[in-house]
Amino acid sequence: SRVMEIYITSSYTIDARDITEHVPSFIPKSIYKIAVSSANSLACFLTSQAQNTIYVYNYYYSSEQKAQSAWSQWEFKNAKILNVDFKENYLYLTVQYSDGIYLERMNFSPNNHENDMDYLFYLDRKVYYDNLASENGLTRITLPYKPDNKITVLQKNGFPLEYEIQDKVITLNGEYSSLIVGNTFKSLWQMSRIYLRQQAPNGGLRVREGILMLRDINFSYTNTGYFRIEVIPVYDTNLSSSFEFTGKILGMKSSTLGQLNVSSGTFLLPVIARNEEIDINVINDGYMPSCFLSLEWLGDFVMRGR
Repeated sequence: SRVMEIYITSSYTIDARDITEHVPSFIPKSIYKIAVSSANSLACFLTSQAQNTIYVYNYYYSSEQKAQSAWSQWEFKNAKILNVDFKENYLYLTVQYSDGIYLERMNFSPNNHENDMDYLFYLDRKVYYDNLASENGLTRITLPYKPDNKITVLQKNGFPLEYEIQDKVITLNGEYSSLIVGNTFKSLWQMSRIYLRQQAPNGGLRVREGILMLRDINFSYTNTGYFRIEVIPVYDTNLSSSFEFTGKILGMKSSTLGQLNVSSGTFLLPVIARNEEIDINVINDGYMPSCFLSLEWLGDFVMRGR
């Protein structure tokens, strides 16, 4: 499918640009629903060819010019997306699971965070429990849905708990008054190829021809508790490397024992490979947040000729 964006030119005429030009085969055919939130610079697309997936378009304007845009997809395992709609800062979803049809919502409010914390736990189908009662040293809660995957149970401060589950009933050893329950999900960002670019005479950017050997990449992150980066050679995946960030830095506040913390800073990724011969994946499959601001790369460039 192709998506056209309508806009008004400086001469007050109506025109349209193809915003899927660089990803012509990303969205399957048969789009039947578009939900847009101009307040959150977000558009969601549903297609009958992938009924468990929402295709998402993010954009950012600066001084009436589109500075950035990105396509991504949200895949719901063991589910069928029937409908989506925005209302204020919430995206409401009608989702069919194995045990029935549910009305769920996503919160897109700016600076959305957990109570008494500066960040948000990354959990799907999240449920909050307060003022719980315990009996004989056990705490029992009943979920409003039957989980299809393994769920995560957190204390209010974010520490995970061991539990036993039978149907919708969760049993924990100990007395807890507040709990957070939900499914962890996998967030994956595959980086685009890194090239050496230079200013073109027409004002744009062009790629310089030559051989670029990457040494390392420096990621700038903020309010981040976990992520890992996989460097995978294109021709031999058995030689892949994995680098993990846990949010705790020795000698900093984030390494305080007995509490969870997020931190901000930079993460140095060693690469030592040719730019066109590796894939770099940034993955977060835990419940702690991750947010990236920018990256810088260092490498050796050799011109092929003029």
